[in-house]
Amino acid sequence: MSETVLQVTGVSRSYRSVRAADDVSFTLGVGGSLGIVGESGSGKTTTARIVVGLERADAGEV
Repeated sequence: MSETVLQVTGVSRSYRSVRAADDVSFTLGVGGSLGIVGESGSGKTTTARIVVGLERADAGEV
């Protein structure tokens, strides 16, 4: 198994009563690639912004 370079566990983020990301988890290994796909409003941008540190998660860890 390859070395983990990024681990996201149980990340959630809400804006008032809207849940933008809900319990997102994934692991990325050395040399791996990641694509985030989904419908409009499914939390792709929010998840990406949390991973790069532009937003804080309400719950979970990066």
